[in-house]
Amino acid sequence: MHISYAFAKEFRENKENLAKTATLEMGKAIKESKSEVEKCAWAIEYFADNGKNIFKW
Repeated sequence: MHISYAFAKEFRENKENLAKTATLEMGKAIKESKSEVEKCAWAIEYFADNGKNIFKW
């Protein structure tokens, strides 16, 4: 498994704790923080899938 997918998986598995941290540090609503964590995991997977095409590595 590509390390990026493992990183995205960790984000999702720790969504509750990451969201709580974001809420405490930035004052976001917990619902928004959870969505933010999910969006980050999605972005990691997107660039793992498409990075070579986007950046022409």
